[in-house]
Amino acid sequence: MSGLLWDYERKRARAMLHLDVLRESVEGFTNVKRQRVLGEFDADASQHIFEVPLEGIDPEWALLVGDFVYDARASLDYLITALIRSTGKQEHDASQFPIYGIGRKPGASWLEVEQRWDTDPGGGIRRNLDRTPPATKAALKQLQPFYGVPTTNPVQHSLFALQTLSNRDKHRRLNLLVHRAAINFVDAGGQPIFQGPALHGRIAKPDEGDTYTVTLAVNEKQHVDVYLLPTYDVRLNEPPELMGGLIETLTCIDQFIDGRVLPAIRGLLP
Repeated sequence: MSGLLWDYERKRARAMLHLDVLRESVEGFTNVKRQRVLGEFDADASQHIFEVPLEGIDPEWALLVGDFVYDARASLDYLITALIRSTGKQEHDASQFPIYGIGRKPGASWLEVEQRWDTDPGGGIRRNLDRTPPATKAALKQLQPFYGVPTTNPVQHSLFALQTLSNRDKHRRLNLLVHRAAINFVDAGGQPIFQGPALHGRIAKPDEGDTYTVTLAVNEKQHVDVYLLPTYDVRLNEPPELMGGLIETLTCIDQFIDGRVLPAIRGLLP
């Protein structure tokens, strides 16, 4: 069995390499301890104004996302090849790990997508899984984004995210990354001025000079200097499907493949 999965394991290892490099780079950016920015008080508007510097996003990140997605998606196809080899039959060019529901039928409900999986009117699933063990289609159904609807949300499914990223990377440059800022207002000693969690906001485009402006409206000027302490996250920006944290989304894809897909395939191998 280990021999049958050799190609898959190598492809998965390459995907993991891209993800590890990406994670290290992104965490290096988000974990930087940044300087506090002193606000200027506008008495006429009764607000503090902060001009906050913002570092640019590393252009390599989008490429690393695309590399991870390509290798992760290809590794699933390698699993189908492993199943065909396990039967002793000839490999063929139509084999593929089907992820069902993306762009199948505009306006169709997810329950209709499940019905189309079962009936396979165009024969696409039959061609993808031709020469695999007889139980393959039933085993893969439980891994599909539609499985469990309506008690589950298919848009939050890891294979849905993988297929969406894969399709968009094929047709255009992956331009998915935006900053999300966590904004904390502190005094000169770094102590919070206001109680409660930090505010969050998306920074779509820096102002001229690679800065962005934050305003804090108040009833009256504070008795201490007010500073803004920014921290940043990097998130996907592909509405409406992909709006979560970048590393969190890719990690969930990786964990789903290891935790759900691979055991299902192992269960079909002799």
